[in-house]
Amino acid sequence: MLRELDSVFQTLEAHSGITVASAHREYMEKLILERTAGMGISCVEYNSLIKRDDGELSYLTNAAAVNETYFFREEKQFEFLRSEIFLPHKGNRLNIWSASCSSGEEALSIYTLAKDCGISPSIWASDIDTDALESFKSGIYSRNSFRSDGSKYHPLIEKEGNWEGDRITISQDVISKIQIFPYNLASKSPPPVQESSMDVIFMRNVFIYFTQEVRLAILNKMAKFLKDDGIIILSINEVGNIDRKGIPFDKIHSGTVYYLKKSSGKEKAKKSYLSPQSNVLPKATALPYTSLLAQATALPKATALPQAASLNQAAQAPRKKEQPIKTRHTETAATASPPTAASSSSIEELFFRIRDCIARHDCTGARKLMQEKNFKPHEMEFKFFFLALIYMEEKNEEQALGQLEKAVLLNGDFWPARYGLSFLQKKMGKETECRKSFEACKLSIIRYRQNSRKDYDFMIGQFSPEYFEMLCNNYLKDTAEGQA
Repeated sequence: MLRELDSVFQTLEAHSGITVASAHREYMEKLILERTAGMGISCVEYNSLIKRDDGELSYLTNAAAVNETYFFREEKQFEFLRSEIFLPHKGNRLNIWSASCSSGEEALSIYTLAKDCGISPSIWASDIDTDALESFKSGIYSRNSFRSDGSKYHPLIEKEGNWEGDRITISQDVISKIQIFPYNLASKSPPPVQESSMDVIFMRNVFIYFTQEVRLAILNKMAKFLKDDGIIILSINEVGNIDRKGIPFDKIHSGTVYYLKKSSGKEKAKKSYLSPQSNVLPKATALPYTSLLAQATALPKATALPQAASLNQAAQAPRKKEQPIKTRHTETAATASPPTAASSSSIEELFFRIRDCIARHDCTGARKLMQEKNFKPHEMEFKFFFLALIYMEEKNEEQALGQLEKAVLLNGDFWPARYGLSFLQKKMGKETECRKSFEACKLSIIRYRQNSRKDYDFMIGQFSPEYFEMLCNNYLKDTAEGQA
């Protein structure tokens, strides 16, 4: 039976690019078994059915998509959009594509904010889930689409609709101003969007469904539809898992908001039309490699787990300069020299060497480096952390979990290990332990910052401790709202 279900999931992935995550798989298996029982057919016959019946394949695809969204989700990104893009270009027309719009809350948030800032927006909105698009077109939303996150901007939405009991109906005049169409981001067919036309593309909370290879293919495709210096806004929790090797983007940040800007291809530096004050981070040099957090999963009909920046994925960026260039948005990464044999015995250099082995999927080489290292008593937590990275590359989650638990037991303030432990516990369905780990991680990062420590900074590359603290806060806040 499991093999037959695997075949169904393979057909689904081949069609949509969606990889059903472990936490969502149980829900999908139950749905398929109920579906086949109702039809009186086997899983083998169902697999044949979805290969020839577009309607049934669409039904399965819609079920696989986790449509957890709400108005002005990730408020900090909308504050960035307002202050750094919309207000500086008041009176201009901007083309914006919400490329995984679900039931429309994101696209409506963009439209109403742009309108409030004096922008004339042309908004495109697409999603693979045709049921969600029909819901969008109706313009009817429940109070669940209004959360504390984003509440600052809720009046902009309410101004465009009418409440009746617990539901608000958005004016069809507003809905009609947004071009809504179905589109599978992982498909090879082009969208009905003109190339080099978009100023901003929102593509948030969708990469949880895709493999690293599919993500890179999507980003390369989407680059064709952006103007030079146009930007892609991913979820705050996903951007860290994007390796910039092989894609025409620079990773940029404004405070704790990270995003991708399309490289213009011109060597001469010039200001971006959209973000003239932005600080471009140097390109990473390492290949993509397995992350402790890259397999973070979403749950059906519940708040999606942030697929946050991984500690080893983030570390693919070179080490930080001791004295970063002072700009409006502080630089957090700079070019680093490769490890040398003479320095390979240090924890920092060992980390980079192990990281490079994992980038090549060379676990044997990584283990050899571990064997050659004589860890001192005060370095043992690093030993366990490095072993966890290797076990994750080998897809041995239980062993990885055990190594991370040992690391934090030895050093309760080793927050990179706590952070990895938190997401691994979430991925494995250990909800109670996960929340406790996030809370402990947040407190550890606060102490780390208060004491002006830098000893773990080499492990987070171009990111900052504040960024990881924010991710912890996001998770704790989302789960608290989900329990309310």
